[in-house]
Amino acid sequence: MYVFIIGVQSIQSGAGASTVAAALAVALSEGGVRSYAMDLTTENALALMYGMPLDNPAGLLQSDLINTHIRDCMYENDHGLAFIPMGRMEPGAAAHLTARLDAIAANLTTWLQPLHEIGERILVVDTPREAGSLQNWVYKNAHLVLNVAAPEPRLIPALLEFEQGSLQRQFDLSVQSYVLVNGIAPHIQLTHDIADYLKMALSETMLLPLMIHKDQHVPEAFAKMQPLAKYAPAAQSTKDFAALALWLTKELVSIQDKE
Repeated sequence: MYVFIIGVQSIQSGAGASTVAAALAVALSEGGVRSYAMDLTTENALALMYGMPLDNPAGLLQSDLINTHIRDCMYENDHGLAFIPMGRMEPGAAAHLTARLDAIAANLTTWLQPLHEIGERILVVDTPREAGSLQNWVYKNAHLVLNVAAPEPRLIPALLEFEQGSLQRQFDLSVQSYVLVNGIAPHIQLTHDIADYLKMALSETMLLPLMIHKDQHVPEAFAKMQPLAKYAPAAQSTKDFAALALWLTKELVSIQDKE
């Protein structure tokens, strides 16, 4: 029995880590590997992508720190796809947010233990960009981290900050790190130029050998509050995520063999 953990984090704001985490978890499940997504960001964006009603505050932030079972935090949508939302704090509790997030990080490994008891699973974690206890939990527990880069001008200064901050922390904790380009547009030269810059700036082993194409179906699925693969199964981006899921499955098998 084994549970793999994949962290997904944006290098620059708006790079699409939440979209990647949701679409990847669904693609893995569609490929025959039961997978869950978990949201550790306070934006709670995965809720929209799984069709969770906006007025439903349930999730990790609402959990009982003493008696929580992970199933109490899960939400299953109409397609039978389950995920773990971050949820929302009660009005007036924002002043205690940092302490609450630290408490979640301290208890998360225990809460997730039931996943280890039900066989092979993959947990895809939408990871905060900011340093903190939850980001640190991912770096300590993930088998690998996908750092998502959008090929647009803001990536250039963000990459330096990422290398000095998040990437250094990943290296310090010996997490296996990769960079995934999300939103490549074949007809826009600028996106190719920035992708080429990444190839020069990063080691060949760090940059993933595949990219996610820019696809209008992605924001449409988000607006419809549906998983991408269910909203547009024939879309190019859906095929890209299926290819990413296959690549990651092979990579995780290789990691397990080494362990």
